[in-house]
Amino acid sequence: MPINPYDDPERYDVRYDHIQKEAEFLKGVIKDGSIVIDLACGTGRTTLPLAQAGAFVTGIDISQAMLDRAIAKAKAAGIEASFIQQDAASFSLPFQADFIIMTGHSFQHLLMEGEQNSLLEAVFHHLKPGGSLYFDTRTPPHSGTETEIDEVNGTREVDTYDPQTGMLHSSLYDADERLIEALTIRYTEPEKLRPLLEKNGFTDVQLRQHWSTMPYTGTGTIVVYGKKTCRG
Repeated sequence: MPINPYDDPERYDVRYDHIQKEAEFLKGVIKDGSIVIDLACGTGRTTLPLAQAGAFVTGIDISQAMLDRAIAKAKAAGIEASFIQQDAASFSLPFQADFIIMTGHSFQHLLMEGEQNSLLEAVFHHLKPGGSLYFDTRTPPHSGTETEIDEVNGTREVDTYDPQTGMLHSSLYDADERLIEALTIRYTEPEKLRPLLEKNGFTDVQLRQHWSTMPYTGTGTIVVYGKKTCRG
């Protein structure tokens, strides 16, 4: 029976917890004492470093298993952060933030344009005037099917991408060819990202290259920045 990779938080951390590029970049942007909402925070890979650096961070995730892992990690490290189980696409909190972030390519789990708009509408509502949004996504791959074999673990990953829908279906098989993981994500064409944010009220929209200040080059990870302009 295939499983959702987010149903196994410990395995998720083994695969991804070492990746800190997002947190390192954001620590250089987010000032001490800032209020931050971390959407689809998972096990706190970005939440915890920002909180440790002095931000007041609230992590939101739809998976209680991932949140339980994040809470345990925060407690073990003596880090203060809040965690709430909600769907990022329609989250609702009783406060506004200076920064709202969404890392780990979580934006790609929004499979319909309506979900993307719902999330961006909620983000805009929860940002203070002058507040900033940062999220990442990836450049669409070539169409067709790609297979990657892990010789160490004996696993085989098969990814099939349909450029017409933007959907990528990923299946992971173990050494005995049993399906152990299945996931569907959506790619958004880079040229559609700026209009998508502007339609939802954001200004100064920028596409940057892989958690840096450099402009997007057309390949790899895209970091999308938008601002909620102050209104007089």
